[in-house]
Amino acid sequence: RKFNSLQNPRYKPLANNFRQILDSVLSSSAALQPGADGTVKTVHAGTQIFNPKPSVVHFAEYEVSEVYELPVRLYNASRILQRVRVLPPASAHFSVSLVQYPGDDGLVAPGMYCEFTVRFLPDTLADYEEVLHVATEHGVMSIPLLARRLPPNLTIPDAIDVGDCFVNDRRTVVLPCKNEGGRGRFILVPDSEWPDPPEDIAGRSGALLPPFVVTPSQWELGPGESIDVTVDFAPEEHGLLERGFRLVCDNCSVHAYSVRGHALIPSLQLCSIDTLPIPRPLSDALRPSTALAFQPIAPGASSRKTLVLKNRTPLGMAYHWEVVHEDTPHTEKEEYLKRHGKVGVTHKVFSVSPAEGNIDPSGTLSLDITFSPTGSVLYHATARLIVHHLPAPDHAAHNDASLPAELLTPGFGAAGHAYRDEEVARVDLRGFGSEVRVIMEPQILMVAERLSVGNTYTRTVKVKNDSGAPTELSWERYPELLYQAVRVVPDRLTLGPHEEKTIKVEIRPKVVAPLVVSIGCDIL
Repeated sequence: RKFNSLQNPRYKPLANNFRQILDSVLSSSAALQPGADGTVKTVHAGTQIFNPKPSVVHFAEYEVSEVYELPVRLYNASRILQRVRVLPPASAHFSVSLVQYPGDDGLVAPGMYCEFTVRFLPDTLADYEEVLHVATEHGVMSIPLLARRLPPNLTIPDAIDVGDCFVNDRRTVVLPCKNEGGRGRFILVPDSEWPDPPEDIAGRSGALLPPFVVTPSQWELGPGESIDVTVDFAPEEHGLLERGFRLVCDNCSVHAYSVRGHALIPSLQLCSIDTLPIPRPLSDALRPSTALAFQPIAPGASSRKTLVLKNRTPLGMAYHWEVVHEDTPHTEKEEYLKRHGKVGVTHKVFSVSPAEGNIDPSGTLSLDITFSPTGSVLYHATARLIVHHLPAPDHAAHNDASLPAELLTPGFGAAGHAYRDEEVARVDLRGFGSEVRVIMEPQILMVAERLSVGNTYTRTVKVKNDSGAPTELSWERYPELLYQAVRVVPDRLTLGPHEEKTIKVEIRPKVVAPLVVSIGCDIL
């Protein structure tokens, strides 16, 4: 006999496809997939019967080989007694204890909970994740198990730009490194040694990335702590140089960094002379050498030429000019030495302005070279542009104990511990001191009229200084003879550069006779 009884409304039958649900849950990692809000949560497959607290088991702080435990409670959210079974995690780093039920029958009453403990045993400080499956009579729920320490967050830029440095010099950059995340220990590994670094890497004081050295190569920082990371750049060849390294954290994370610098050769470009551009290949010379010849000018006058040089590098350079006067056959004569002395010692005829200063980074330098002769002779000199404090690898002492040992290894330049003043440009100078040129109009003074004895007659003559230097003229005083008298007024005259004046010639005949007189003029 068959009876049809009314089913208890509080009781829901078991899922017909429970085995299919269990198999699909065990092969899925949906519980570890972040949701729309970016977080993970417990995933229920089938009807939700129990509410886990916490819904995500998270270990935030842990050390290697230490055991950590967190309790988990499963609250019965249904209206009837329920059974529950906790499946062991697949990972060896997580384990669960036996479930503690409210009673001895293994049933959980409505509103009550059962409890178990999740244990975590890490062998590294890396992140761990696993899913804990809990089977009920109506489905399966998946509880995320997470072990994630707050990762360190360093303020070092991914690309470190050391800047510009002369070849065989040394440039040091200090980077403040602050940890804005969790505690971590770090070790620096060059790309050339990654992923199989040598065994002695933990004992190094600095990381070698020729021509770079990064120190320290390992450190530990807690939250908010900081350290200074020093990068030394000592190139031995010019060009843009870049190297890479990995920063390995104790949480097994690896971050790639790069460090770069620009190695330069100190050089200047000769741009123009008196606004005239310099053609190639002279303009391409790294250390230009040229010659300047001045037009002949009178002693006391000055001639100037303008030279423009450009700094090819983005680094400034301090400089001074050395002008070396050289003897010529004319300046070695005894007559010249008695009158003017030794050229370059008692007097200088060539000069450069400004004689010293600084060349701005990638800037231009305008120079005035002046020629001021003291005599009517040929002059010769050499002007040398000397730049201060340039690296000198041939003067470097490679056993210098004051330098870090890393900078003395192959692949590095002179490391900036040897300097000297060096010539970077040269100008050959020549000039001639010409005689003063004076023009008189007329050069022959003819008086066509009859001259009466005893009377004074006056004629004018124009005198012009056709040179760039002041000069002084002195006319010969003609002796008064019995039959004639001629004189120049004034008999001594000073003319400035290219100045013109008018003088008088007074004629006073004494006897009746032809008058022919030649008056000499001395240029002083």
